[in-house]
Amino acid sequence: MKPNAMMLSMRQWRAGWPVGLWLAVTALLLLWPDAIAQLRYQRPDVDTGAWWRLFSANLVHSNGWHWLLNAASAAFQFWLFQDLGSRLRWWLVAIVCAGGNVLGMHWFSPEVAWYVGMSGALYGTAVFGGLLLLANREWLIGGVLSGYLFGRIVYEQHGGHTEELAELIAAPVAVDAHLWGLVSGYGLALVLIALPLWRKRVAR
Repeated sequence: MKPNAMMLSMRQWRAGWPVGLWLAVTALLLLWPDAIAQLRYQRPDVDTGAWWRLFSANLVHSNGWHWLLNAASAAFQFWLFQDLGSRLRWWLVAIVCAGGNVLGMHWFSPEVAWYVGMSGALYGTAVFGGLLLLANREWLIGGVLSGYLFGRIVYEQHGGHTEELAELIAAPVAVDAHLWGLVSGYGLALVLIALPLWRKRVAR
């Protein structure tokens, strides 16, 4: 990635249309009154076969502020990681992290009854991108991003204050979604970067 590339070219904007479409769909779902009830992760429903809620939970948000925070993170990651691998591979990472963070909660966080949002998936894609930057010798940006994400998870898991954010988004902050999203990102990095199945093909 070129650190002086502060603006996206028209070609890069066009390449980002799937991200824009995804954000538009999630924004429109804010206008559907029953969206959360129909699409959110709910443990009893998944236990009885509604496995699709593991993915659809990433599409709905508690309110507009919740969506805006996640949309800003997705747009920032698109800008930051734009030169690191093909769009198809990034969508693979996003899909695995989207399902992985909710599945991790379902298996290992039994106290979580329901969940909405894409913050867990975004933690996963962010840590994957940070490790990919490190693999590509982008030490400063990759190191700061990876260190921040790891520190943030430790802070949240040890009772870091999330009350103000919870009030803003009108929902509990899903710290375990962030944790399992990060774990998903680390797992993918181990397979795709460390082995390496991606690293040799990183755009420079």
